[in-house]
Amino acid sequence: MGDRALTNKELEGIINNMSDCEYESDVDDSVGDPDFENFSSSESTDTNANVGAIDTPVDSEVNLSESSESSSDECSPNRDVSGSHEVRVIWNDCSDNETTDRTNRIYKIQPLADGLVTNFQAACIPKKDVCIDETMIPFRGRLSFRQYIPGKRHKYGVKIFKLCAEKGYTYNLKVYSGKEDNPTSQSVASRVVLELMEPLLDCGRLLCTDNFYASVSLAHELLDRKTHLIGTLRKNRKFNPKPITDAKLEKGDLIVRESNTHVIVGKWRDKRQVLFLTTEAVPEMTDVQTKRGVVKKPSTIAKYNSIKSFIDVSDQKASYSTTVRRGIKWYRKVAIEILTNTAVVNAHIAYQFFI
Repeated sequence: MGDRALTNKELEGIINNMSDCEYESDVDDSVGDPDFENFSSSESTDTNANVGAIDTPVDSEVNLSESSESSSDECSPNRDVSGSHEVRVIWNDCSDNETTDRTNRIYKIQPLADGLVTNFQAACIPKKDVCIDETMIPFRGRLSFRQYIPGKRHKYGVKIFKLCAEKGYTYNLKVYSGKEDNPTSQSVASRVVLELMEPLLDCGRLLCTDNFYASVSLAHELLDRKTHLIGTLRKNRKFNPKPITDAKLEKGDLIVRESNTHVIVGKWRDKRQVLFLTTEAVPEMTDVQTKRGVVKKPSTIAKYNSIKSFIDVSDQKASYSTTVRRGIKWYRKVAIEILTNTAVVNAHIAYQFFI
């Protein structure tokens, strides 16, 4: 049958038939932009809104038109992408709020981070071994404290210092907000370590760090608080013993030196020279199982590799279902990261512990 144009009478009949049918739109115009940008007028003018307060919509209908139109190839079929559309985060950006510390560069997310850390510490007490390292939240926008770390998977972004326990549980964290206005004699690394470790000091724990944090000075400070330190060491740190840093070693050689304050600095050569520090015990050569078979390593290096993996496990678990999306607001990316990645990983680890 050939195509033909409908008459006016036929069109009118079709329209009348459609109007008799019950029709419900899939899109609710009252629901805002799912990308956390648009808020209702009452929310945007509320001067008493708390930073990080989570507002869940009362209406069960949520506008998912943008996600439903996307191709099924863009996301895993086992993943629920609607979660980021159903949660809205209200930021306290009111200059007339007297309780807001405007000098704090991260004041928008500070209460949220503090609240999560309080719950993290209440849910779990770490064992003896803990690790401190940094993780990056990808962000390439304009930001005064954006960091560049070439060794990380995401080279540009917001840096978070994390204290992790066994199985990757994040016990404490701190968002780095740039150089402080009132600097002290302590280095940034020492201040971060002592701040994150404060709830765990004076308990005989063992802290593992990389060469960004470890130093002889930090080892003395931690020993005064009954805490041991183990980690790799940069050769240009203050108070490093010259005979150790200048020593030329052959493959497999190990040399150590212990101070009167029981701080041990050593150097070992495998494929390259590794300078390390420990206050726990004098290192001895031990057999370690690797992909290449059984090899000999100093006990300090073997323990360092084991404890240092705590934060790697945390980042690995968080990467499986990351919710980070493109955006120009750094605080939104940080909030979503610690809410849906760090907190969820901690909840999973706690669940595995209690079942």
